[in-house]
Amino acid sequence: MTIIPALFTVYKIRQLFNNILMSLGLMLIIPSMAISGGFENKTLAQKSVSMAGVFTGIANDASAAWFNPSAMSFFEAPKFMAGINYSSPATSYLSPYSGNHNMKSVNFIPFHLYGAFMLNDRTFVGIAVNKPFRYESNWESDWPGRYISTYSKFSVTSIKPSIGYRLNDNFSIGAGISLNFCKQEDTRMIPVTSDDGDIISTFEGNGLAFGFDLTASYKPNDETTLGLSLKSGSEYKMDDGEITFQRIPTAVQEIYPEKSDAKSSMKTPWSISVGMAKNISRKLMIAAEIKYALWSGTDSTAFEVKENQDLSYGIGKEYENSLYLGAGSEYTVSDNIRVRAGVGYETGAIKDQFLDPRIPDADKYIFAFGGTFKFSDFMSIDISYMLENYTEREATNSQYNFTGNYKTFTNTFGISLNYEFE
Repeated sequence: MTIIPALFTVYKIRQLFNNILMSLGLMLIIPSMAISGGFENKTLAQKSVSMAGVFTGIANDASAAWFNPSAMSFFEAPKFMAGINYSSPATSYLSPYSGNHNMKSVNFIPFHLYGAFMLNDRTFVGIAVNKPFRYESNWESDWPGRYISTYSKFSVTSIKPSIGYRLNDNFSIGAGISLNFCKQEDTRMIPVTSDDGDIISTFEGNGLAFGFDLTASYKPNDETTLGLSLKSGSEYKMDDGEITFQRIPTAVQEIYPEKSDAKSSMKTPWSISVGMAKNISRKLMIAAEIKYALWSGTDSTAFEVKENQDLSYGIGKEYENSLYLGAGSEYTVSDNIRVRAGVGYETGAIKDQFLDPRIPDADKYIFAFGGTFKFSDFMSIDISYMLENYTEREATNSQYNFTGNYKTFTNTFGISLNYEFE
């Protein structure tokens, strides 16, 4: 299957889902095409990355501790994985008035650490450490949107213990509880000018939240596996944040403090994933996945300045739920080499009137490939590459009356080390 027919097939599947749900009066379940999945990070393990995000129905390595803990109970031995990815997004903004502006370089280097350990023949426990959510944008200090944002970042680091229990030879269940740490930064210019330029406003805060997931795996036969994963959302309250103001003109020093306590909050969405993997032959495995994320529960962000409430500001957002469709395959070249490829499509989360430069997303097509190279009976490495091609998007933000076209590409490379114990 070539890339173009594959993408056409993904599109037709989405249309089929819409038609079926419309006939049932449930059209609101599937969102209209918007942007790509909010700010969820898909680079969480190389097998998943190399198949464009597909893994819930596969979950055959230590990263099952994150994607689908129930699948761990089908393992025959403990497993461990450690890896890193390098993501380099490139975004251009085309203004109807001042031409093209390129976002400054932003490099994301997320790590992941997974382990799955046997308690008995039916029970495994797992640990997952990764970065499941993140956005970052970095614009020049004199660009047209400087009064909206010059630098913005939100990232989550998650630590999740989990357990998988096999009820019988065909069916297993799993669960996990995650401890999530977040960091948020938001810098913008304020149009009050001194000899040095506009005032610079910077918020920084940290938060903590808990989450959980419930999963299940079903193996009707030796060739087929079905996986289900429900992940909760989390709410982060950054009540002990701080905001600073720089380059304050003398005339307004009583209004703008150099530093003040401040607070903010953010939410991440609930999601449900359904995946399937099937061995077509001794060498070829195919897989598919559908994921539905409830971004509509993620709303506007407010930055409250405690010393002067008049300086508080908000980021207006009204998210929509998103849908992800992906398909991938794995081919065994030899006892020591396996290769993978995948394609995906994701709709999104933010309506046109709420799009701003902090998260300049659009619908995206995902193309990926990678492989596993085995060095011994116990040790191997996974490598991966993913291209996320965001469709060009023109929007007017109603909060700031800010209009323009956004276009983004993201390239991601990754490597992981796997170890399977005796």
